[in-house]
Amino acid sequence: MNLENNFRSLFSASPDSIIVVDLERRIVQVNPAAESLFGWSLGDLQDKRGQILYADPRDFEMQGKRRFNPDAPAQPEPYIVHYRTKGGRVFNGETVGVPVTDDTGEVTHFLCIIRDVTQRLQMKSRLEASEVQLRSALSSAGEGAFSFDLRSGLGSVRGFINEFLGIEAPDATMSLTRLMECLAPEYQPGFMATIDALKADSDQDLDITCRAQRVDETWRWLQFRGRISDFDRQGSAIRLSGVVADVTETETTRRALIDRERELKEALKASSMSNWRIDLATGKVCVYGDAARSLSGQDGEFVTSLSHWPDQLHPDDRSEALRDSRPFTADMSQSDASHELTCRLRSASGGWTWYRLIGRITERDAQGQAIQSAGLIQDISDWKQLSSALDDEKRRFEIIYRATPAMLYTINPAGEITEVSDFWLRHMEYDREAVIGRPAIDFLCPDSRERAEQLVFPRMIKGETQINTPLRYVRKTGERIDVIQSALTEQDESGQTRQCFIVMTDVSALRMAYDQLERTNRELDRFATVASHDLQEPLRKISAFSSLVRRRYEDVLDPEGLRSLDFLVDAAQRMQKLIDDLLTYSRMASQPLRLEEVDLDELVKECTSRLDAAIHEAGARVRRSTLPALQGDRVLIGQILQNLIGNAVKYRSEAAPEILVSAEREDLHWVIHIQDNGIGIDPRFAEKIFAPFQRLHTRDVYQGTGIGLAIVQQAVERHGGRVWVESQPGEGSVFSFTLPTAARSD
Repeated sequence: MNLENNFRSLFSASPDSIIVVDLERRIVQVNPAAESLFGWSLGDLQDKRGQILYADPRDFEMQGKRRFNPDAPAQPEPYIVHYRTKGGRVFNGETVGVPVTDDTGEVTHFLCIIRDVTQRLQMKSRLEASEVQLRSALSSAGEGAFSFDLRSGLGSVRGFINEFLGIEAPDATMSLTRLMECLAPEYQPGFMATIDALKADSDQDLDITCRAQRVDETWRWLQFRGRISDFDRQGSAIRLSGVVADVTETETTRRALIDRERELKEALKASSMSNWRIDLATGKVCVYGDAARSLSGQDGEFVTSLSHWPDQLHPDDRSEALRDSRPFTADMSQSDASHELTCRLRSASGGWTWYRLIGRITERDAQGQAIQSAGLIQDISDWKQLSSALDDEKRRFEIIYRATPAMLYTINPAGEITEVSDFWLRHMEYDREAVIGRPAIDFLCPDSRERAEQLVFPRMIKGETQINTPLRYVRKTGERIDVIQSALTEQDESGQTRQCFIVMTDVSALRMAYDQLERTNRELDRFATVASHDLQEPLRKISAFSSLVRRRYEDVLDPEGLRSLDFLVDAAQRMQKLIDDLLTYSRMASQPLRLEEVDLDELVKECTSRLDAAIHEAGARVRRSTLPALQGDRVLIGQILQNLIGNAVKYRSEAAPEILVSAEREDLHWVIHIQDNGIGIDPRFAEKIFAPFQRLHTRDVYQGTGIGLAIVQQAVERHGGRVWVESQPGEGSVFSFTLPTAARSD
């Protein structure tokens, strides 16, 4: 009851007009302020629709749909409409429609709180006129103005900021969020934090500079200045007003200065540099930074005078240092060019430290006389120590280079010899003076000179590392020597060649031995061919006459005699086959590789075709996966495949042979696999079987000479590959061999 009485008291005493309407918007109650404002009594208005109070009936209908319904928000926003009094006066009424609910929460009535704001709006109109003048002033000053309601975040902007954001209207309504969006992301949190601080302490002023993007997407520096300009009844800040200006030039200059100072400090710190200054009028010498601490033994500046400056210099450096420091200490000329000197200065500990000083005259008086010089001073003790060590290392390298028992020489990018070892000179029988400065190609014989001049040396100068390049040099006596040379190129930071280091090995003796070996191999090859023919001729006669005797005397000889003749024929044929295989094996090592592109798929087809009879007899099936084309000797690779596939057919188990030929790429090699389901091999003999005449079975079980796998191994190794087997007895075998993707030539 007390609550109801309090409400009635407030209702009656409120200075604002309050009208209570039901859901049909019929007037239920009005307070005295409403009777006074509209000139109607409660009796005149009760049970009448609120439309009677509106100047425009359309406003009544529109507001009813928007604000006076059960779904209206519990905290409605105020709105302004035109009302009409009983006497006919039309005024602007700021209205808030508040829903009233019963105990169940259902909306039953609305409280309409109405305030006459006509006078306020008129004042606002006059204010707008004054703002026109303000805009003119802002335009003249190149600034813009802003004013934002901190509760709604909405406000107005005018002047320069409108142009900055691409807003054509001289005055525009904008949200604080929209303004903040034009700021660079890194400045947005700080901008909002500053506004929050102003809300908490309205005595502060807004003064913040941010980076912002213009409508044309260029970036500028904006300075915002302002303060809280309005408060609510509780004293809380509700409006922020101020001005904004483009301070790009000022801010850029300020930041450049800050960066320059920071960079200078960092550069001095990183480079172990300090600075110095000389007052030429008084002779006062000041040194700052790390050098000052070294010279004085304490923090702060080191101060001395020009008259005492010689005492700081090392006795061995004094004369030269005083001469070189004259441009710093006297007005030698009107030039302000920089000068530098290197000397040792006495440290506070009594030792000597190497320094490099660089500086110039920095200030002159009205008559042009030098009155101040300044510059930098750097501790170069480590550099001096390193330089001395490098000089020692260079001398040691030169001693080792010249004394090494190897044929070494160095050329510059022009191909001229700049250094040569003593061993090279002795071996080539030249004096050093006759070699240094001459083109390296002068020492080559004509047939090597052309190739070296067009290919070898140009590629070397370009930076290509060369290993074991064969060339022929000429001694001073005219004797020719065969060498293989390797080269290493030294390049600078930009990739340009500085010099090339070349090491030569005299292989003349090896060349002679190689030539002799080739002659011997040719003779052995001829011998093997002749021997093969001479050995096979008697064997053919033994075989032929044994067969003839058997046919003629078959009825005369007993079974034992016939069997002996058969053994004799078989032995002769096996001996003939063995001689053929030996001849093939011996020739394979000496014949040159004939490299060409080999299609393994086609080659496997040819091999299986040649083995067709054996494959058909064994009931074998030969399958192949996708096989590559590669560079190699077609004949040798064919022998490899035919031997391995033939063995897979020969050494079969009771099951029909299943043979798979496949390939896979591994780095720079192809790995070829021949897989079968045959009798398998004990792993203990996985290496033994590749040696000549090594058999794991007797001839009455499996025919052969025992040299087939030796031929396979030799053919694979001629290509720079290897061969191996993986197997278990009774589980079949996988013979694998590698062939390079780019086959080597002999």
